[in-house]
Amino acid sequence: GSSVRQLVIKACKRYCESSGSNNDPSARKAAAATVRAIVVRSSNQLYDGGPNDIWRKKVLPVAFLGRHDEDTKVSTLWKDVWDEGGSIMSSSGRNDDTYGITLQENLLPFLEMAIISALRDMSWARRRHACSALLELSNSNILAPTSRSIIGDEDENDHDRFLQRAKSSSVLLRECTRIIARPRVWVGKADTIKAGSIIAGKWCSIAPAKGTSIDSLHGYYHTEWFPIVLKIDSYDDLFDGDGWFALNHSEADYLQDANCDVDEVKQLVANDDEYNGDESGLNLTDENEFEEEPDSGATFVKLSSMNTGVQSISFSGFCRLILDQGLKSPSQDTEGILPYRAAALSNLSNLLQSLVSAKGRFVSDYMIVYKRNLYHQLAPRLFSSISDGQSKNDKSMPPLLVANALECLASLIYDSIGDPGLSKEQNFNYSDPMDCLNFFVGLSGNSAWTIRQMSTLAASSLVAKMATKYLQKNEAIKVCLDCATKALKD
Repeated sequence: GSSVRQLVIKACKRYCESSGSNNDPSARKAAAATVRAIVVRSSNQLYDGGPNDIWRKKVLPVAFLGRHDEDTKVSTLWKDVWDEGGSIMSSSGRNDDTYGITLQENLLPFLEMAIISALRDMSWARRRHACSALLELSNSNILAPTSRSIIGDEDENDHDRFLQRAKSSSVLLRECTRIIARPRVWVGKADTIKAGSIIAGKWCSIAPAKGTSIDSLHGYYHTEWFPIVLKIDSYDDLFDGDGWFALNHSEADYLQDANCDVDEVKQLVANDDEYNGDESGLNLTDENEFEEEPDSGATFVKLSSMNTGVQSISFSGFCRLILDQGLKSPSQDTEGILPYRAAALSNLSNLLQSLVSAKGRFVSDYMIVYKRNLYHQLAPRLFSSISDGQSKNDKSMPPLLVANALECLASLIYDSIGDPGLSKEQNFNYSDPMDCLNFFVGLSGNSAWTIRQMSTLAASSLVAKMATKYLQKNEAIKVCLDCATKALKD
């Protein structure tokens, strides 16, 4: 009844408050045990969620995050709540306002609000839990287009499910972008880059295309909630049309500042604290007091210098933001920055590899044009960083990052690179296939094995995609044989 629901809500609230500066393992364990006892021993209570359906909207989202608690005893308790409560919710049929087959998808709007609330919490532990939960959702293929939308098969029953996914993906991707744009590096931030890259990569196959004759996806699956947009010549946009990198040039420059301190919280946006502890997305007051949650889109705290609204994120701008994270120069005493930078570059490579056309939507020429533009935007910085990494000084790029930068270059290379028939632009050194090939082969003799490995793979990717006329030259054949010889000896 009502008293049980109030007890459960108070237990969930107590759990959320017992971390960070108020860390109390005993209180967290007691709160989780209380909820588990009710769910397991009085499962009939779950059929009555009250007027606000607290089990679906409040308790199970907290359990979903609680499964990632560092305390294994606490996480096990929440796992029992999730498994037992989820099976009852699935059989109760109380899902008229949400769509999906799996429990995670069925609760997606509520999980979305719980994750955002935890990401904005003052507790670092709660943020880490949210990052792990977000990564789990991203890997489960829930924050992705439906299969019917990818193949263009319109279906009325699939439409609402598609919109639910699009909206949650858009809100969570923007929250990831908000966190990534902040200069401070903390444990778990790399997970937000990975989750954001997965979400963006899933949606780019049906993303609206602007700047060419091929426009956005018309028809039954059109929505303003597309998380990502492909747009030619939008290098300065983070969100579609906002010119964020140009407007915030001074803030972006610190990423290249050799003396910057990533632990120094700089004001990336005026009048917007890094985390304000806003928990409006997941109100855990007593049942008699709390109201229905507002629309999940309203829970997103807008950056004053980013006109987010319902704008899609620019694919090229998101890639540039991640690249900034991978190439930023840390202070000498900063711990954990190297794995973070390596994770950023690795996830950028995976994101670039996902840039493929959906069947029946794009002709291959459009993707070649888009990838060529993206290559011209990102490749110069990667080549420059790799070259600087070979210098013998204290600020040189570590071999791990050089290898990851090479991996990004391999993913950036577009089909028929160097073919003048596809571009009227002037060919710079980094877009000349032979110059690039010689650059990669020159690194195949590096003392670091990771660099030798990735330089060979990058050369392989280049050879597979370069225009045929270059492969017919004796010089190219000789360079390829030299690279293969070095690789076989390794």
